[in-house]
Amino acid sequence: MCRDEGRRVESSTDVSGQDSSQPLGGNKKEEDQKSDEASGQASSLPGKSKDNDNLQALTEMFPTLKEETLRSILASCKGDIDKSIEELLKIPQDEIDVKKRPPTGSGGVSVSDGMDPLENSLDGNPDTIHSGELNQLLQWCASKQIDPRFQAVQALADLSAHPQNQVKIVEGGGVPALIKLAQLEQPLEVQKCATAALANLALDDRNQPVMLKEKTCPVLCKLLGAKSNPVVQEQACRAVANICYQSCDVELTLLKEGALESLIALVQSPVSSLQCEAIAALANLARNEDVQLKVLECKEWEVLFHMLRSPVEEIQRQAARTIGNLSIAETNKSKIVAAGCLKPLIYCLQMSASEDVVRVATMAVANLSTLESNRGTIVEEAGIELIIDLFGRSRDTKIQASRCLLHLLDGSDDQFKIEVVQSGVLVKLMVMARDDDSEVRFLAAKLIAILSQIKGAPNTW
Repeated sequence: MCRDEGRRVESSTDVSGQDSSQPLGGNKKEEDQKSDEASGQASSLPGKSKDNDNLQALTEMFPTLKEETLRSILASCKGDIDKSIEELLKIPQDEIDVKKRPPTGSGGVSVSDGMDPLENSLDGNPDTIHSGELNQLLQWCASKQIDPRFQAVQALADLSAHPQNQVKIVEGGGVPALIKLAQLEQPLEVQKCATAALANLALDDRNQPVMLKEKTCPVLCKLLGAKSNPVVQEQACRAVANICYQSCDVELTLLKEGALESLIALVQSPVSSLQCEAIAALANLARNEDVQLKVLECKEWEVLFHMLRSPVEEIQRQAARTIGNLSIAETNKSKIVAAGCLKPLIYCLQMSASEDVVRVATMAVANLSTLESNRGTIVEEAGIELIIDLFGRSRDTKIQASRCLLHLLDGSDDQFKIEVVQSGVLVKLMVMARDDDSEVRFLAAKLIAILSQIKGAPNTW
């Protein structure tokens, strides 16, 4: 299934729909196989070399899955890569490239929007934040006077937006100083810059242990609360999204500190930028299995359905990511469909002009289709024609649509398979079978093989 752009960035989908923390996309992980030529080549190599080649093939197809998970599946299938891929395809999938939120400077503008994060910092050179300069800034951060305190934290926010400075600031003792300046009793602009700097520092995974040790999470959760200003809440959401991504310890700490309830409340904010960051943080947090179960215990979790109809594409995409991640938990699948989530997901598939939104929404539907009891509802509400139309979209979308159709065909009778053939799927499958991408070719071949089992199929075709 999908799991996504947490620290805000963007994610690509994997065929298995799983997360990297769990087996096959775990709370966010995936699956699939290499080309026929690759597997043929591997078979001619000595045993160990062949196993390594097969593992490499699976790793390339399911980049969000842990190596030990792929190894285990491969071993259980006795090295048969085709069987391994089939098993991996049964696992819900997650996104892999949308993980963190873009860094922002003191003005709150994303660096990806063309802002120079160091325009107002010391010498404007991102490569030369020296220990002496950092020490001076940290001394000013402790000043009792507001102006030097603000100037120093503003410079740290701008400097921290550059990757080359993030570890230096943390190693130089920046986290404790920023935590003090992020407290509610600080002036608003100081709070905002300090929180933005913490969000930027969390972009580098090497900083997570220090940030966890310095008890950054409780501070961030407090900043998400109702007493905090929306501009600070927005930066706190970014920080949560970045610090929790793929870190189980952090995710559980945030859960204990009440981040989940605060984020769901912020999703309902009238400020669209805050909504977006809150949903992105929720999507990353929902990569954790414990969080997945807890979200559906919250009374207002269904507000995510409304976000799927938002006029803001990024809000739609993050909402679909969240639903995708939530649907990784087996017990959540039936609850999500019963709550009425399919219609807003279908709305995204039919109405969105964004390929990213369509891709992630397709992944969410594919994840939900792994539960047999959901399949009839998906066919009834989405219609087989809509699923097949998705075969003409981008590479990742057609992979997710193929996953969905494979699940829908699993255990179905010949009458349903005939309806699928009559909907015109064969033409698109033949095109996919000649695709340059081995994963697309594999899925097309798998679907053609299933449909060829229909009695009288040659006459129908």
